Amino acid sequence: ADLDPSQLSRGKMLVARGVRQPIHAGDLESVPAPARFAGTGPVSILQLEARADTSRLKALQMLLKPETGFHMAGFWAAIAAASLRTIEPGGASLIIRVEKAGEINDYVDPNAVRLSQIHTTSDGTPPDLIVRDFTGTRVVRAHSYGETVTVFSLADGVGENALAVSLAFDGVRLPAVAATQLITEFVERVEEPLRRLL
Repeated sequence: ADLDPSQLSRGKMLVARGVRQPIHAGDLESVPAPARFAGTGPVSILQLEARADTSRLKALQMLLKPETGFHMAGFWAAIAAASLRTIEPGGASLIIRVEKAGEINDYVDPNAVRLSQIHTTSDGTPPDLIVRDFTGTRVVRAHSYGETVTVFSLADGVGENALAVSLAFDGVRLPAVAATQLITEFVERVEEPLRRLL
């Protein structure tokens, strides 16, 4: 029987992981269906990098302590979702995954609620976008290749209030103009965090 496009994409992912061919239909079930910006066809991973000033964000963190419900993973998820909505308004719910020090949390439409009301989900739905937070570590730059979704990577920049932001995306499915708008929107929300609260 012919494979549908989703199964073909999963087969390519298994080959990339080192699974020997021939690949059986049962093997395909171990790979989640591709998420947004992750269809079949050629893949061309491109990378954009930007710098953000975190002075206002740090001031906000001093005011919003964890006991108020504020946490950075939820904040990153919220501004990532809000930024993604600028290039893809409306549509289905967004799943944003935040990875930090081995901890993985998924959030559904985190930009649609107050920061104190952002909660994780665990229904296994593949994310539409991933945020990898390397701040507070020795990592200064991260490159993502072979991903099935768009990925933001965050690391401490040069200087006391600097954040290095990189965006890895498939240039075939996400045009460079849209990707540039996406990373610009994200950086502007980092530098003006009150935009998230208003």
